[in-house]
Formats: sequence, structure tokens, C-alpha cells
Amino acid sequence: TYSVQLVIDDAGGGFSCDPIWVAAAASAGGLNETQWATDLGINNLGSAALRYAFQILPRGANNTGEELGVVFTLESNTSVVYTNIWSELTGDEGAGAINVCVDNLGQAGVTTRTFNTGNSGTFGQTIVGMRDGGSELIGSGERARIGFLFENDEFRTNIGFMNAGTNTISIDVEFFTNDGTSLGSDSINLAPLSNRQWNQAFRRATTDDVAAGYVDVWSDTSGASFLSYASMVDNATGDPTTIWPFEPGEASSGGDCRPIWIAAAASAGGLNDTQWATDLGINNLGPDPMNFRFQMLPRGQDNSDSEMSDTFTLGGDMGVAYTDVWSEMTGAEGAGSLNVCVDPGALAGVTSR
Repeated sequence: TYSVQLVIDDAGGGFSCDPIWVAAAASAGGLNETQWATDLGINNLGSAALRYAFQILPRGANNTGEELGVVFTLESNTSVVYTNIWSELTGDEGAGAINVCVDNLGQAGVTTRTFNTGNSGTFGQTIVGMRDGGSELIGSGERARIGFLFENDEFRTNIGFMNAGTNTISIDVEFFTNDGTSLGSDSINLAPLSNRQWNQAFRRATTDDVAAGYVDVWSDTSGASFLSYASMVDNATGDPTTIWPFEPGEASSGGDCRPIWIAAAASAGGLNDTQWATDLGINNLGPDPMNFRFQMLPRGQDNSDSEMSDTFTLGGDMGVAYTDVWSEMTGAEGAGSLNVCVDPGALAGVTSR
């Protein structure tokens, strides 16, 4: 459904635009007679009209010659939603990436939800459009880490890659358990503007269960520019969680810890006899020990006097996973926010589910 009336220009028409990359989208059959689909939303954040066009990038192909489609216009401060966009734009099933090419990067916000439809409802993950040239893209020689990953009877980890450049690149991946033990490495070659996904990625390095782990991804190809992400999938429901590479912060000084805010966490009963819980992963991105403390911030109150927990220490290049962290830290049910206060701040990657 469209929330505004769109004006469609002729294809091309001298249109000049910059890409916003959607690293994964699909319209395809899933397990147990389910169906995968991707809905996509665009928001015009500015006071002028926004022009945009789509470039469909099928998985595993060299997409250099893929052309932009027709050019749309979105009026200022309005939004549009595309339902099952892969099918709508191609008229067929398929999977891959999408370039939402816009004439003003500063005005455009792009968000997608890729979800699995089954008899019990839909389960889905949000994948936000990444701006070309932004910090989200991984460049040649840069090493990025994706943590809070599992490979066992309960969860499986898929890892996706997208080449945002016009040259073929090689991407290396090293697999680790949370204690920093290397399980092995693998690599993948990606043609220009190509994308691929490894399902049950840890099986490329080990047949053992991985209770908790992480991967490092990098490319030594000159001029490389790519995206990588993980989908941690609940094996019982098919519910996926998107996990992006950690973005380390600035180093703290003077012995004071740097806050990393988790905006929502809970341990509480839900509808239909369900239970809400928050699992939390912390990864030390550096070789030296890192200290951290927790500050629990209950919902709806002044938390300026909330006390810090005891100090924990995490060794270099190690991770830790907390199950139902609100209950574990407070001994009770509740909901609110968390401050994971780390020292030094540049070493910390924090993710929650």
C-alpha cells in the first residue's frame, strides 16, 4: 500500500543518484510451507521532493549491468511502503540485494523488514539501508567483528555479504568461540555488486555446537567496499535477528567507564502465557583485558541514583553472553534500560536480543 501519491518519471531521464544498499531481500518459499517476503519503507526527511529508483541485484550474480528502474518522486516529509517489494519489482520470486538510489542522501531514510510467514504468524528482521561511503561499509584492510552468534540445536547463524563495489573482491572470515579460540577460516569471492549468504555458517569451520561465538570479516582486495551481517535464527520458530558488525566507541580516560546504552530490556510475562526476556552479548574487540559494570535503569522513574554493579573483567578477544540479563542482574522481573559501562570504551561491542 502507498501512503502518498507517487509521480512516476520516464526511466533514466538524466537522473543522477547515490546508492543506499539493502543487503538482503527476498520473495521465496521457506521451510514447512512458509514464505519469505520483504517489505520496504522510504521516508523523505527533507523539505524538498526526493527522487529515487530501484536497482535489483540478484544473489550470486555479477550485477554490473543491472539497470535502474523508473524514477519515482516522494514529496517532502512523507513516506511510502512497498509490500513484498522483490515480487512487486520483478514479478517473480527471488532473493538478493537492492540499491535504493536517491538524489539526496541526506533526505532519505530506508528501512526493510524481511519476514517468514507461517500458520502461527510472521517472524521477521529489520535491515536498514546503508549509505554508500558511510561507516557501515567495510573497506580494504579493515577488520570487522560480528558477535553474539550461536550454532546449536536452538539457533543457527547465517552470514550475508554484499559487494558494494565494481570490482571482484575476496572476503575472508575467521570463526571463533567466545573464549577466543579460532575454529578456522573460509573465504568467498564476490563479483561486482554481487551478494551471497552462508547458511549455518559455523559449519564451515566445525561440526561441534557453538554455545556462543563471533566472526571476524575482512578483505585484502585493493579498493574493496562491502557489507556483512549475521542472521541468528531461532530453529524452533524460524524467527531471525539481524546482527551488524560492532562499531567501537572512543577510548575512555581517567579510569571512568564509558556508557553503552541498551534502550530496552525486560524480564516479564507477556500475552498468552508467554515470557519476555533479554539476552545480552559483550565482546572485547582488543587484545587487552576490558572491565565492565552494569547499571539497571527501571522504566518510568528517575534513575540518576541507580547504583553500578560489581566490576567484571573480560580477557582480550573474548566474549560473554548473559541469558535473561535483567533477571540475572536484579533477581526479579522488570523492564527498562541498561547501561553497560566499559573501560576502555574503544574495546567494547555490545549486542542484545
